Amino acid sequence: ANTLDNVFTTLQACMESIMLADGGNGYKIPHLSKGKLRREGRLLEKYVCSKEEYVKAKSNFK
Repeated sequence: ANTLDNVFTTLQACMESIMLADGGNGYKIPHLSKGKLRREGRLLEKYVCSKEEYVKAKSNFK
């Protein structure tokens, strides 16, 4: 289950990076230290981006 959680957490972080790169693929895959966060009990089930990032991304795709 941890492997699948890692994959989807990375996918969500990549989707945020794509939005911030104006929909392009010129971004680096974010390193989230998922193992460390999981051991500390701080790994989020849902990856949430900030409101500012969402508004910027939404305006780029109109």
